[in-house]
Amino acid sequence: MDLYLPGGDATGRPGILMVHGGGWAYFDNDQYRPVARRFARSGYVTASVNYRLVPAGVFPNAVHDVACALAYFQNHADELGLDPTRVAVMGYSAGGHLATLVSVALDAPELVPDCAEGAPSRPQAIVSGAGPMDMRELRDVAAVRDFVGGRREDIPEVYALASPVEHVSADDPPMLFVHGRWDQFVSVDHSRTMRDLLRAQGVEADVLVLAGTGHVLNPNDDASALGIAISTDSPEAWATVLAFLDRHIGRP
Repeated sequence: MDLYLPGGDATGRPGILMVHGGGWAYFDNDQYRPVARRFARSGYVTASVNYRLVPAGVFPNAVHDVACALAYFQNHADELGLDPTRVAVMGYSAGGHLATLVSVALDAPELVPDCAEGAPSRPQAIVSGAGPMDMRELRDVAAVRDFVGGRREDIPEVYALASPVEHVSADDPPMLFVHGRWDQFVSVDHSRTMRDLLRAQGVEADVLVLAGTGHVLNPNDDASALGIAISTDSPEAWATVLAFLDRHIGRP
């Protein structure tokens, strides 16, 4: 992971673990560098993590890596000036899937990492941008088959294990889902279904649906133009995410 630390020597700060997207097979943690720097300037202890990519990162390897990173972030809180009880996990697309899964499936033995840091504790908040929540709904997508390790009809139990919707419980942390209304890769229904399941368990969950946006083709710094950007970095999403974090991990 790359660490982005606020200035000064304060301790007990809130922290954010960020998980990049890329269809479980592309990109690295540099994707979140501008956002991580912005969070650090705002006073959050921020980490942007890498994980094994397909084929090395085939399920559950990438999940293990993110879980181990979360455990490291929590276990080394003192030296990072972090309060381990004030941690949020945030990801986009495949990163949104991984951030959510490692946070809600802590009791699944197959997903416990085998690294020296051990299993993580449940974080206090999750932000998922356009994250797949039910892998079975994407069974015809090649990137999903490559990540899960086969076709749904051959390994249905693995598709279920890899789906956050299958792990919802009343113990889950509050969640904010940010999704483009016209996302053609991951339907907004993924976020809405997960929200409804969480609410049925008494867990706070909300979906911010961004009009006029998709998965990667979104308004950029010039609001009159479209460019390659992640929707969670739009001004509307940024304000909503900060308000959500203030409520659940506290202001820096």
